[in-house]
Amino acid sequence: MEKLINLIVYWFWKRNYIMRKGRGTSIHYTAHLRKKKAIILGSRVEIKHHTMLKGRILIGDNTSIYPYAELKTRTSEIEIGKNCHVHEFAFLLSVGGIKVGDDVRISHHVSLIASSHHFERTDIPIWQQGLYGKGITIGDDVLIGAGARILDGVTIGRGAIVGSGSVVTSDVLPYTIVAGNPAILIRRRKEEAKKEKKQDHVNDKA
Repeated sequence: MEKLINLIVYWFWKRNYIMRKGRGTSIHYTAHLRKKKAIILGSRVEIKHHTMLKGRILIGDNTSIYPYAELKTRTSEIEIGKNCHVHEFAFLLSVGGIKVGDDVRISHHVSLIASSHHFERTDIPIWQQGLYGKGITIGDDVLIGAGARILDGVTIGRGAIVGSGSVVTSDVLPYTIVAGNPAILIRRRKEEAKKEKKQDHVNDKA
């Protein structure tokens, strides 16, 4: 019975085809893909059950979107690189654009919100004044801990780590570790690596 359902859903999906879908890519039949013609999937991409993809979305090879994650765009796009994981209940909303590099891990319940409200006028409600976005950029080899919030206009440099539950309101330098609300610098990964290398050298001599 499940095979029959999958065949029916696959046939329907073919009629509402994605713009491009690479080899070995799998899309669970419970995933919700809206505006399919604007979605481009690389090879060996996994779209797990009960995910939501809406708008112009580009996903690189070997990337997995886990259950209940939501990726939504309005006037821009979301681009996710190769070998990435977007874990359960992650939420990506793009008005100004979201670009995620390669080898990135976005943990459970993370939010990337590339969107802000106009509020300059006082004669009409804020919700009627529209949205704008500066965009969010995530470099390669970044780890974003569970429950973190990345706000509009932020750039996270290559190799950075964002601690769980952090609220990132400003740019994060490459190879740094930040945490807190608002997120602040905890330490630099490269300096730690140098210290460890130096200590190993001392131990070898001893």
